[in-house]
Amino acid sequence: MQVVFESRDADGAQLRDLAVERVHFVMRRMTWLVPRAKVLLSDINGPRGGVDKRCKVELKTTHSGTV
Repeated sequence: MQVVFESRDADGAQLRDLAVERVHFVMRRMTWLVPRAKVLLSDINGPRGGVDKRCKVELKTTHSGTV
């Protein structure tokens, strides 16, 4: 399975390895059905700081399209 990670936030880049590892772990039994996953990490408030991250996961399946 290919995992694509996108983040415009500097703190988000630090979480890349953890996010990719978790997606591989969670989807390990469905890799035959989901060839591609996209993880988008963004900051809700912008550069003001605080714990306010948004994580969006998009899965591309072989039969059902994008989920």
